[in-house]
Amino acid sequence: GIVLCADTGKPARFAMVNLTGAPKPDEKSDDGDPMPASESTITDLDGRFRMEAVEPGRYFAFAILEGYLDPALDLDAARIRSLPNDRERRLYAIDRWRDHLTEVAVHVHRGTEVTIQLERAAEIGGAVTFDDGSPAIGMHFQLFRKGEKDGWTNVGLPLLDAWSIHTVSNGHGRFNVTNLSGGEYTVCALMPVEGESGAPHICLGGVFRRKDAETVKVHAGEVLSGVDIVIPLNGLHTVAGTVSALADGHA
Repeated sequence: GIVLCADTGKPARFAMVNLTGAPKPDEKSDDGDPMPASESTITDLDGRFRMEAVEPGRYFAFAILEGYLDPALDLDAARIRSLPNDRERRLYAIDRWRDHLTEVAVHVHRGTEVTIQLERAAEIGGAVTFDDGSPAIGMHFQLFRKGEKDGWTNVGLPLLDAWSIHTVSNGHGRFNVTNLSGGEYTVCALMPVEGESGAPHICLGGVFRRKDAETVKVHAGEVLSGVDIVIPLNGLHTVAGTVSALADGHA
């Protein structure tokens, strides 16, 4: 098939095309079941791709390219973790992303031609600096999107306790988070320690508590710049001391 950029009508060159098996209506699943059949490939200079020897069945196809909507950034990580098995997680992901999926039926001894459209994503960018004016280099980022009933969900899916979002501030402290859907966001900078869960964070407005952070709104396809975060050094403290055994006082 072919992958096209919806905003330009031009071929999506070097896009990653993914084909994943659609759940069957009567399918049973538990944590021990294997994941469904899947294929992936890269488009060529004409935006075209080809997958051979695909098992017959029903599939969903989608494509990923920098600057365009990425399904992984539109899922609620907490919701994913709360579901009991892989089938339920797949059903949630498909339901959440259904408007951006192309359904494909693969038959024996027949070729199937599909067209996939990529939609331009929103971007949020700015700079992270310390309050002495020096750039905050190598900072990671965590975004929260406002959902239904004013709830906030973490953007992205952290794998192996790594980072939900792979954006890192450059040598001038500048950053640009791409591939987002439109919405209202809280943006936090995370200090570059090992793993997202333990990283100290400073959110938009120079605050350390996410509930006190400022928020920004961005529309689909919009590039929102000037989302700057200043890290107040006088708000960072050191705690030091010793640990000793109660029985005899040794260190």
